[in-house]
Formats: sequence, C-alpha cells, structure tokens
Amino acid sequence: MKKFGLALGAGGAKGLAHISILKVFEELSIKPSIISGSSIGALLGIAFAAGKNTTEIEDFVKTLVLADKSSFWEFRNSDLKKIFDLMDPSILSSGIVKGNKFQAAFMEFVGKDTFEELDIPVKIVATDYTNKEMKIFSEGSISAPLKASYALPGFFPPVKIDDSLFIDGGVTNPVPYDIIANDCDEVIAIDILSESGKNTNSEPGRTEVVFASIQIMHRMMIREKSKHSLPAHLVQLDLPEIKTLEFNKAETIYKYAEKYQTKLKDILKP
Repeated sequence: MKKFGLALGAGGAKGLAHISILKVFEELSIKPSIISGSSIGALLGIAFAAGKNTTEIEDFVKTLVLADKSSFWEFRNSDLKKIFDLMDPSILSSGIVKGNKFQAAFMEFVGKDTFEELDIPVKIVATDYTNKEMKIFSEGSISAPLKASYALPGFFPPVKIDDSLFIDGGVTNPVPYDIIANDCDEVIAIDILSESGKNTNSEPGRTEVVFASIQIMHRMMIREKSKHSLPAHLVQLDLPEIKTLEFNKAETIYKYAEKYQTKLKDILKP
C-alpha cells in the first residue's frame, strides 16, 4: 500500500478547512505516513498526529471561538475590536497578543509534549527571523516550535528558540510539501489560499490589510514554487472570502471544504 504524506498549508481561519480533509483519512481508515504543516496547518497537523480525531478538534475550535460566551476574541467589520483574556493582550511592540494562554490550552488539549510522542511523524515549518531562512522542526519539544510556526507577524510576537527569533512558517514555506517528499511514496498537499475572485473594494481595517497582504504574498509564493516543483497531488481549495481571523465562520469553512472530499477519496482509494 502506498505511503501518503500530507502537507497542510498556512492560511489563517481558512485553515480550518484542513479538518474536513482529515475526515477523509478517518473515513477510509488511512493514516498519513508523515505530516508537514505551516502555521495553522502545523497546529492541526500536530493535533491529528497526537491522536485527536476530527470531532475532538472541532469541539476544541468550538470551545474557543464559537461558544456564545467565548473568551477567545470577537470581530466586527473586519477590525479586531477586542482581544479577550485567552489571547493575552500584549504591550510588546512586535505583536498585538502574546498567545501564551492559547498555547497552554492547545498543548493541554493535545496531551503530547514532544514530537517523539506523536502517533504520526510530523515536520513543522517556522521562519528564522534572525538568520532569514526557513527552519524545520521534527524533534524534541513541540511547544515553542509550534508557537513559532503560527506567529503571524504583527499579531503574535516572535518566539525565541536558542539564539534565534522565529515567526510564522508561512513567510518562507506556506505549503511545505517539499520537506516530506523523500519520506513517503506520494505527497498530498492542501493549499487553502487558491481562492478565485478579488478582495472587497471597501477599505479594510488596519489589521486586516496587513493579514490580507501576507496571504497575497503566500499565494504568489505557492504559485512560483509550483512552477519548479509539484507534489504528486496538489489539492487547491477555492474557499469563500474569509478574513484571516474569522474563526467564528468555522461552520461555513467546513461546509465549503467538504466539496473537496470526493477528490481526496479518489486519490486515496486503491
């Protein structure tokens, strides 16, 4: 039987679409031989590799962002209006929030402290801000590298690991399919930033214009990268316009992502 590697791309709230993709692996009782992830792809990849099923992951998301009295965050007209307790409002000039409480909640949910404890091997990507290069983490403690992988510039502060500062993995490798190409027979890469259409003509808020600009950069990087190397299977999800931090639209994201489950089943079925 073929060994499939799974690469989960960056993309903010749209990354919740990965949960719908992971459901196909569950349905077919197929376990990826290895997972790679960048930013939110790293978060969900770690959770799945730790043995959490998609229902448990969805429940965790719901607890954080969909509950009527969620203490996570709330949005209005694309501006981040409040940073609630869980996200640790920060006075650091390098980021709006610290994210320590979210990180602690996630690590408690996962229940595994090291890469070696995971049920599936995982490689996650972060960007070495100090040395201006990509860094792959696959050994030792999970917490700091994971926090670095989703340290969205301008939102979370950089994460210090050893002598370097690290930021979001999407800055250097938004869909890290290349880093597991030699670890499996075929790589299935999930790109969640390939939506068609244009951004709204209405003037975005200050936070959203920064985050949307980063996602445009991600799309261009993926486009250029694909000209030189492609995974065996590149699944590009054309999702509706969802802003970077609109995790409260999780149900809409799940619904749209379900349209791509049949394509993935065709790839995975012998």
